[in-house]
Amino acid sequence: MVSCAHIRICYPNPNWHTICAILSVLMRFLCCIGLRNKPKCFIKKYVYMINEFLNFCENGRNLSQQTMKQYTIVVHTWQQFCELCGISVETATSENAMQWVLFQSRNGIKAVTINNRVSIVRTMYDFACRFLGHDVNPFVAIQRLKVPKLLPQFIEDATIRQAVANFKGTDFHSVRARTVVMFFYCTGIRRTELATLQLSDVDDASKVIHVFGKGRKERLVPMADALLPYITEWMSIRLVTIPHASPWFFCSSTGDQISATAIANIVREVFGTLIPRKLAHPHALRHSFATHCMQCGLPIPDIGRLLGHANTATTLRYLSLSAPSMYSAFINKAF
Repeated sequence: MVSCAHIRICYPNPNWHTICAILSVLMRFLCCIGLRNKPKCFIKKYVYMINEFLNFCENGRNLSQQTMKQYTIVVHTWQQFCELCGISVETATSENAMQWVLFQSRNGIKAVTINNRVSIVRTMYDFACRFLGHDVNPFVAIQRLKVPKLLPQFIEDATIRQAVANFKGTDFHSVRARTVVMFFYCTGIRRTELATLQLSDVDDASKVIHVFGKGRKERLVPMADALLPYITEWMSIRLVTIPHASPWFFCSSTGDQISATAIANIVREVFGTLIPRKLAHPHALRHSFATHCMQCGLPIPDIGRLLGHANTATTLRYLSLSAPSMYSAFINKAF
């Protein structure tokens, strides 16, 4: 294990910038590449605090599998940083917490990602102080980094329909790809919500989709008429291709559940070079759903309920995107 004491052998009077420069070489894969690995690849044992916190999140708070994966990776990253600095998770101070934030920032980690990681570790220490007798939360004084307030990026309706129309083919993968894109666009659901969608959640008779969002909160999303032909085509080829019963609405050709990464690749494949690569992702289609609903006059609280937003302020972001088209008639009349 490399600690700050080892660094002092080569640098008798190191400042934190020197330590960060050396640790950045050792931690680069952990912060950039290693975070993409699954938790099962971690071979070191967690300390008692981390074990208890993760057990509480999984069993007490009933967090989703995807959220648990993120929590596990973040707290393990914090543990690795503590070990590299020659301290333990239990003895970390507010100075160590600030050093971790500075270290991530110097390694090009985005401010929104750092804020999320700090929030998770702060929650862990809050849990330890409340239930495990820990004395101080070293992250209590860490302030959130400023994040640029960028408008959500969305895809125009004509572009989405053109991409779907251009993606021809009657095979299993082509039909599934077209249905996935239109499903995102016509429902506004999240990528993980689509990955966990089951056959029983889609009610063709009442044209309602049961979506289970964050924290397993259920919401009802109406099925648009434009989506029905794609669902009908998908169910027909799905019934022929998959030899056995599979509970997943969107699945592989063998009936297995498809991952969130595979879903993102499907969306990227459908759009091809029609739009910039960074815009061809499922969340842009979610933004498109919200923006186009707002442009059609659907009230903001109703859009928030369809999207599964806990806070109306989150939905208000889309007002800036739809405002030009909504106000143009009044402006033209005024001037």
